[in-house]
Amino acid sequence: MTNNRIYSFNKLMKLKDGQANLFFALLCIALFALLFSACTAATAEESSAPAESQAPDPTDMPAPTAAPVGPQIIYASQGTGNFEIFAMNVDGSDQRQLSDGNNMEWHGSGHEFEDDMSFDIQVRKPRWSPDNQQIAFEFTGNIYTMNADGSEYQKLTEEMGYNDYPVWSPDGRQIAFSSNQDSNRDIWVMNVDGTDLHQLTDNLVADEAPSWSPDGQTIAYYSGFPLVITLMNADGGDIRPLIEGKEGYGLDPVWSPDGQQIAFVSLRDGDDEIFVVNVNGSDLRQLTDNSDSDREPAWSSDGQQLAFMSDRDGDMEIFVMNADGSNVRQLTDNDFPDQSPSWSSMP
Repeated sequence: MTNNRIYSFNKLMKLKDGQANLFFALLCIALFALLFSACTAATAEESSAPAESQAPDPTDMPAPTAAPVGPQIIYASQGTGNFEIFAMNVDGSDQRQLSDGNNMEWHGSGHEFEDDMSFDIQVRKPRWSPDNQQIAFEFTGNIYTMNADGSEYQKLTEEMGYNDYPVWSPDGRQIAFSSNQDSNRDIWVMNVDGTDLHQLTDNLVADEAPSWSPDGQTIAYYSGFPLVITLMNADGGDIRPLIEGKEGYGLDPVWSPDGQQIAFVSLRDGDDEIFVVNVNGSDLRQLTDNSDSDREPAWSSDGQQLAFMSDRDGDMEIFVMNADGSNVRQLTDNDFPDQSPSWSSMP
């Protein structure tokens, strides 16, 4: 009897041990399934959640507009049928278009040719900013700026007469220009974003083509009839002729980079020629001498050369010469006009 009980107990323990093992195995399976389900749900939640923003890789950031590599000359050319801004190396190589007037918003400004479509796309009078990063220009009677690569046009004037001849202040903070928004052609100035617009001259005669002295204290321009090269303080005060008498007749004045001379155009011998004079009116010298028209001189940043436009080959082209008038070279040679050169500063 006792042996039977012992046998039954041992059998029962073996049975319980087997059930325990089975229970333990089932428990492990259940726990594994639970963990797997939780991990799967977490993964799904992460994939459906919006990605957390991260700081952009600096290598993916857009690069700022690059200044020209080496000295450049910008100019207006009618090579596309309308005037657009082009750039080239100072030896005339790598001529390329920068502006695209077809992609700029056209605004009439009350001028009489507003409905004449031949005048619609006229991008002219380009001028480098002091840091070579931007270009100011005139487009159908308004002043604009764009980046050096021709991107990001910004309109600065708003249908206020006809505005042209933009020129940067030496510190790059202002732009002076000519305008008839007060009925007569006068010199105006504004910040480079178009704000703080104010009038510097208020004459009964036309005042045109301002040029800022390198120290920012004086502005040269031409005025009246006959045309006289005139100076004034940058705030519009102390207006006076550069040269007294007929010797001072001229147009298109531009300061040398060292502020000691002014190049300008004179018709004194019957056609447009380029002259240079000291800023005190002394030592007047003629640089060009031919029967054709030489206009719009522009100094190189080192003061050693002058670019200009001339029709000596039959139509207006860009030429360059030494500052004493020697070594004249032709940079453009096209069947259409090229004009208004502007030399970048040294990189």
